[in-house]
Amino acid sequence: MKIPILVTMLLTLMASPAYPQRISGSSATSVAAELIKGKLSPADSRPGDQITVRLKEDLKSNGDIVLKKGTSITGVVRHASRPEVKAGATDPDFVIEVEWLTPTEEVRPRELMIAVQSVTQVSPIALIGSENETDAATTPSHASRGQGLVNQTSTHVTSQASGSNTALLNMPSVVAADPSTATELQKSLGTADGQPLFQTGHGLLVSPGGYKDSIDIFSYLNNDTVLTSRSRNFELSSGAQLRLLVGMRKK
Repeated sequence: MKIPILVTMLLTLMASPAYPQRISGSSATSVAAELIKGKLSPADSRPGDQITVRLKEDLKSNGDIVLKKGTSITGVVRHASRPEVKAGATDPDFVIEVEWLTPTEEVRPRELMIAVQSVTQVSPIALIGSENETDAATTPSHASRGQGLVNQTSTHVTSQASGSNTALLNMPSVVAADPSTATELQKSLGTADGQPLFQTGHGLLVSPGGYKDSIDIFSYLNNDTVLTSRSRNFELSSGAQLRLLVGMRKK
């Protein structure tokens, strides 16, 4: 006895999941986070030191929650430079490189690529009477060297870095670093020549006395963040507000 075609179609529909199947490729977004443990300082940080940032909102991709609000992400200091300041010479860059250990056990089969877009830390004392200072880290005009360090004509670049999430290259704040800046940082960090370096954003730190330290933020788009400043005294500690760039890629 043959089963009517209509019955066959109904059986097929009943066997299918009642929810839509999401098939997503690479995507990128930004998410708010806060530094809750450890600190970053050219004067005190050493390779191997760790910091912890906590997400202040859900991290989503194509409507799915990838990491929930409150998830902690660990950063490990890989490099901290304290160059000697010589009289009459141009102020050197103080550099800290951080590698992000992504909680991949929570997001399989996705793969995360993390970079930092902005960071703001304003002393409560300095904040009095300066309510608008917390917006400064997201605007390039407040960065001391941002406009000179970035090749503004190279917003969309094809990355050659191993493992990079190409979706991150479409984020507005991600631009190719100026070649001379890339060369200087490669020498400081000991990275391979020709490895693409990108500027991902800026930061602003305001001390209790109201002194402002500008930070330029770079990345090789391989779960890393490079912070540079002309100030040897810059420090990120508990309470610092960050905006993370996160690329998500299906394996």
